[in-house]
Amino acid sequence: RIPKILSRISDVADFRRIASEALRGEGEVIISGLSGSARALFIAGLWQLLRRPLIVITPHDRDVTPFARNLAYFHGEQTPDGSNRVCPFPAWETDPYAGLTPHADIQQARAATLWRLKNKQVDLVVTSVRSLATRLVSPAHFDTYSLHITTGDDLSQDLLIEHLACAGYLRQEPVGAPGEFSVRGGIVDVFSPLMRNP
Repeated sequence: RIPKILSRISDVADFRRIASEALRGEGEVIISGLSGSARALFIAGLWQLLRRPLIVITPHDRDVTPFARNLAYFHGEQTPDGSNRVCPFPAWETDPYAGLTPHADIQQARAATLWRLKNKQVDLVVTSVRSLATRLVSPAHFDTYSLHITTGDDLSQDLLIEHLACAGYLRQEPVGAPGEFSVRGGIVDVFSPLMRNP
C-alpha cells in the first residue's frame, strides 16, 4: 500500500514543484502542516523523486531515533533494503568538555552512520541541530580507525589487537557490547558497531 500512496503523492503538482525547487537548491523550501508520520512519508516520497542522499534535521535530540524509525519504515516499503539505508546520527548526551564518556549506543550509532556515509551506504540521515553543531574528524582521519577484513584475508593477530585498541575498542571477557573485543587463544571476537552480534 505504501508504494501506491507514494506514487499518488508524487503525482501531485505541488509535491513535484517542491521536489524541483529542492533539487535546484537556489533557496529555502518551507513545508508546513505535516505532523507525525506524515513528515516521514513526505520525506520518503521526496527521496523517491530526488534519488540523492538527504539529511533530515530535527529541532530536538529526542526526535532523532523515533523519526529515523518512521522514515526507515516508509523508505523500506519503497526501496529494497531501504530500511537499512536510513541512519540516525544522535548528538552526544554529554558535554564534550566535562570529561564524561558518552553512552555506548550513541557512540555506536554515530560511528556506524559516519562509516556508512563514507562508503555511500546511506540514503537518509536523521540528526538534530545540536548534533550538527559538534565538530567531526576529517574523513581521512576517520579512515585510520577503519579496517575492512574479508574471509580469506591473512592478518597478524597482534596487529589486529593493536588496531582495535587504537580505534577505541575495549578488551572485555567475554564480548558483550558494540565496541568491545576479546582474545581466546588464536581467536579474536570483535563486536563491530555495524553488526547485530559479535
